Amino acid sequence: MGIIGTIFTTLTFIGVYFVVFGPALIGLGMPSWAVGWFLAGLTLTVVLGFGLYLDKAAKFWMAQATIATSRNQYLVGDLYQKELLKSKYVDLPMQKAILYLLLKSAGAQVEAGKAGELVDKLVAGILKNEESIKTRKWPIESDEKVY
Repeated sequence: MGIIGTIFTTLTFIGVYFVVFGPALIGLGMPSWAVGWFLAGLTLTVVLGFGLYLDKAAKFWMAQATIATSRNQYLVGDLYQKELLKSKYVDLPMQKAILYLLLKSAGAQVEAGKAGELVDKLVAGILKNEESIKTRKWPIESDEKVY
């Protein structure tokens, strides 16, 4: 609804309260301008009180706030739950299996230096993946910025 909707809703309540309760309050000797201010204060108290109750006691917006922070596109260093689980149960075992197969099949070539760079990159990837699983964050290097 937004802030404009909230403002117009509050003004509508003030107008309705003035029509309903205004004559009774004026009959008690309160000036009409004071009735307007009194009903405006009463309406704002009700709206803010209900909002605080929903926020603090009922935790009405807790799920929305959690989703908004966990799906924030600007939190690039944090891992989503699915990314964390995929890294832990799919990517890391696959990287270790590939490293094992590479070292087993290319043992002589690794020692000769032909596959050494590939093995080093794979080991670095495994270490970074293990670290991100522990910390639940993906450290972004300066050359890894994607947006």
